[in-house]
Formats: sequence, C-alpha cells, structure tokens
Amino acid sequence: MLLVILGFVVTATTLSLIHPMTPPTRLAVIATHDIAAGTVVAATDIALATVPGDAIPHDALAATSSIVHHALLAPMFAGDIIRERDVLDSRLVHQIGPDSVAVPVHVTNSAAALVQRGDHVDVLAGNTSGSSGDVTVAHAVATDVVVLIASVTAAGSSMLGASTSSNGADVVVIARPGQAASIAAASVQSTLVLALRGSSS
Repeated sequence: MLLVILGFVVTATTLSLIHPMTPPTRLAVIATHDIAAGTVVAATDIALATVPGDAIPHDALAATSSIVHHALLAPMFAGDIIRERDVLDSRLVHQIGPDSVAVPVHVTNSAAALVQRGDHVDVLAGNTSGSSGDVTVAHAVATDVVVLIASVTAAGSSMLGASTSSNGADVVVIARPGQAASIAAASVQSTLVLALRGSSS
C-alpha cells in the first residue's frame, strides 16, 4: 500500500511538471490602441482578448458589439480592459429631452461607488454649522433623478464632467432644470449625498 501511495505521488508530481496547471481564462474587450475620452468607439478600436480570469473586473465587457458606436467616458490605453462603467449608455442619453438636463453632482468617492448608471437616486444636502462642521440639517434638493454616468475609474475629467479625485467624485444625473438649479445652489454650501431609491417593481 505504501508503494502504491508513493507511486501515485511521484506520478502526480511528474504530470504537474510536464503539464503545469494554468489559471482559468476568459474573453474580455480590450482597447487596440490609445483612445481619448469622448471617442465614439469603432470596430477597429477594440478587440476580444483572452485574459486570466482573476485579472478581469466584474463589470468587464465580453462582446465588442455592445460598445461599437458608443462613446467612451474615460481615456483608454492599448491593452486596457474596457468595463461597463467606461462606456456611455446611449439609451440613457435619449432620456435627456427638452424637459431635462445632465448635471454633475459632486459627492464623496464612497457615495459614488454605491451607484451605477440607470439607478434612480435622491440628492440630499447636509448643511453644516459651527467650527466642528457637524451636520445640523439634511434635506432633499432633487428626488428621483437618474444616474447617467457613475464616477469613472481613472482620475481626471471625462465627458459631461464626470471625474474622480482624492477630494470626491462627480456623478452625472439626468434631472429637470429646476432640480439642476437646486443641485448647483446646494453644492456651493452643502455636502451632497446620493440616496439610492428602491425598485418600483
């Protein structure tokens, strides 16, 4: 029995040296060259590549057809994996009609990380007073607005003003003009927070 066990160990070790185990891979959409933010993606700008599964973000795109003719929200370098958040959703853009506008809302990075494009949110303002800066009053400045652009992953500016930095992030929402004015006014003297609304279904 001992000889059988030793023989099995030797065989398994030999096979692992001859055919080393490789990590599982997946297909992901990558940029074929450097692409500027705001570029409308053409078929020649992207390609499918086989990438180790543990290196692929959870929202990485796996089909080139899903982003052709869509605009990029962040700059891409050759070989970068393109994520869902990096591409402007044209279906949401069509919601910007004559009675609505796209407006950036500056919030903390942690608040921006909670929302995704298409989410319905309320914009809350917290007024501060005193030397300690404690929040004394919180109220809604805009209700049921739609997230058009969640904050992009790369630092710096992108289309429609969406950006991230160590001081916070801009999330672009679709709002009515009156709501946009309230958001702009509140952002001057208040800390803005996004409250995710529940699904109506």
